[in-house]
Amino acid sequence: VAVPDRGSFQPQARAVAHPHEPLVRPPRRHHPPRPPPPLPRRRRRHARLLPAEAGGGLDPPFHPQINATVSSILVQPDGRILVGGSFWTIDGLVRHRLARLLPDGRVDEGFDAGPISPTPDCLALQPDGRILVGGHFRRMNGVTRWRIARLMPDGSLDSSFDPGTGFDSYVAALAVQPDGAVIAAGDFLSVNGTGAVRLARLLS
Repeated sequence: VAVPDRGSFQPQARAVAHPHEPLVRPPRRHHPPRPPPPLPRRRRRHARLLPAEAGGGLDPPFHPQINATVSSILVQPDGRILVGGSFWTIDGLVRHRLARLLPDGRVDEGFDAGPISPTPDCLALQPDGRILVGGHFRRMNGVTRWRIARLMPDGSLDSSFDPGTGFDSYVAALAVQPDGAVIAAGDFLSVNGTGAVRLARLLS
């Protein structure tokens, strides 16, 4: 069977048939299968705390194993490091969403704030060493605290700081003024039933 080439009008053989033989076609070219696309790289769902040496290099000995996200960090004057987030263990030691590390990255076992539900998102340190915690949480170590609480230096709840019904939405940032008053910022519209649109100052 001859098939004309439309460009030159010259016959061009595409297949050959014999009266007593089946149609013979040129063998098909087989291409190797394409390799599957590479899988996307999995993003780490947890943070590692690695301080920088002079020049920005990593400090390999400082490598605490934290099993979920760290969302807030506060370095105390003595070099110890407060961390908050969604984690619940550090180096295999149970610490529910708030912990303190020694300067070398090991867990400070003398600090235990107990379980926090849900997450703390910001930290601030008062001059006397007490620790302010803000975030989405509603309970602190089994005690109701609406999105703000104060801890003693060992992590225990400071019962003298009671914001009542607290903030009606989450606290995103905290700062302590020289006179001890606490500035809070976030998505709230009221504090303890009083209107305060996203920024408030609390007496300590």
